[in-house]
Amino acid sequence: METEEEKISAIYPRISKKDKMERRSFEAQTNHLIKFCNDSGRTIYKVYDKDKGRSATVKEDSLYIRMKETGLISIFELRKRPALLEMLHDASEGLFNEIIIFRWDRFSRNAIFQETALILLKSMGVTITPTDDSVTPLIRKITGNLSEEEISKLKSRINLSLRDKFIHGIIPSKMPYGYVWDKENKKVLLDDRKSVVVRRAFEMTLNDKRGQDICDELELPKKMYYKMIKNKVYYGVITFKGKTKKGTHQPIIDKKLFDDVTKVMEARKK
Repeated sequence: METEEEKISAIYPRISKKDKMERRSFEAQTNHLIKFCNDSGRTIYKVYDKDKGRSATVKEDSLYIRMKETGLISIFELRKRPALLEMLHDASEGLFNEIIIFRWDRFSRNAIFQETALILLKSMGVTITPTDDSVTPLIRKITGNLSEEEISKLKSRINLSLRDKFIHGIIPSKMPYGYVWDKENKKVLLDDRKSVVVRRAFEMTLNDKRGQDICDELELPKKMYYKMIKNKVYYGVITFKGKTKKGTHQPIIDKKLFDDVTKVMEARKK
C-alpha cells in the first residue's frame, strides 16, 4: 500500500548577530532542529554545521549576473559557506528530500539567492521547512531582506489578522483546495469543481484505492493529496495556534468520512 513519502531531513543550523548578542547558541538551535525532526517522525540524514558563526548574508559582491546571448546567468560565490555547498552537493545526489532550518533569514537574507536556491532544490525533489517561521511564499519573500525588528512587527500584524479571522470562524490561512475567498462579501465559498475532487479523493481512499492511482485519476499532486486527507477544514473545523473551532464555511465531507479515511491511512503504515 502506498504511503506518504518519508521525510529524510538535512539539518542546517545558523545563528544571526542578534542571536549571538542575546547569547542564543549555535548548539541550542541545532538541538532544537534535531528535536523538531524527532518529534515529527523525520529521519535525520545529517547535520550540516560547518557554517557555524558565518553570516547568512550573500553579499552583493558575491553575486555575479552576466548576459549570455538571449539570457541572464546568475552566479553566487559560496566558498564562505562550506556547509551549504556540501549540502547542495548531497541534495543533487538524492541523499535527502528536505532541509530543516530555523528561520528563512537564517538560510539567507538575499532574496535573489533564496529564490534561486529554492528553484534548484525543487528540481532535486528537496523542500525547505522552517521550524519557527512561516512556510508561505509571500512571507518568505517579504522577510528575506527585512531586519528582525521589522519581521517581528510584520508577523505580529499578520497574526492579528489571522486571529481575527479565526475568531469570526473564517479559515485563517490560504484557501485550501476546494474553496475560494469571496473578497467582496468577505466569506469562504465552495469551488464547485474542486470540491467534487476533494470528496472523490476521500471516498476513493476509503475504498482502499492506492494514493498514486487517486492522484493520477483526479490529476492531483501527491503532496496536495496527502495534505488534503489530513485537513480537518474539509469537515468544517478550523485551527489556529493549537486551538480548534467550527468554521462558518460549508463542509465538503462529514466527520465520519474523515475519521474513516484517517483509520485507513493509519492502517497502511502498520
